[in-house]
Amino acid sequence: MIKDLLTNTQRYQGLPPKFQEAFSWLTHSDLSTLSCGRHDIAEGVFANVARYTPVAQDQKQYEQHFAYADVQVLVEGSELIAALPCDAEQYRALDNGDDCVLSNSFTTPPSVIHMNAGEFCILWPGEAHKPGLSDGVHAGEVFKIVVKVAV
Repeated sequence: MIKDLLTNTQRYQGLPPKFQEAFSWLTHSDLSTLSCGRHDIAEGVFANVARYTPVAQDQKQYEQHFAYADVQVLVEGSELIAALPCDAEQYRALDNGDDCVLSNSFTTPPSVIHMNAGEFCILWPGEAHKPGLSDGVHAGEVFKIVVKVAV
């Protein structure tokens, strides 16, 4: 997991080229004007843009991905993301083809990531995560972009 300010993406030039395409799109687009839905960026790189109200942790399940890393970017608002390492291979057979398995079968306490507007975090396959959690500070909707990067 990596967390930083979106203005610091140049620090991650050592990541594979698909991440550079994602960072270029994120830093050269007017994110505040993006419509909700899918935005294709490049081969193996696309963004899902959404507005939603964060919820309590017990109202969500952990997500696990196998083929894509998430670059989660908060444009407006704040939220928590619970994350923990897992053996993604034990869940791969449950994937119905959309690169996402939901589960609450973990007993290990998660790390908690506090996301604010202007920040991003990268969550890799093998890192179960529960985004969209209320931080008790921000009331109302958040505006978020999740760039999916094939790995």
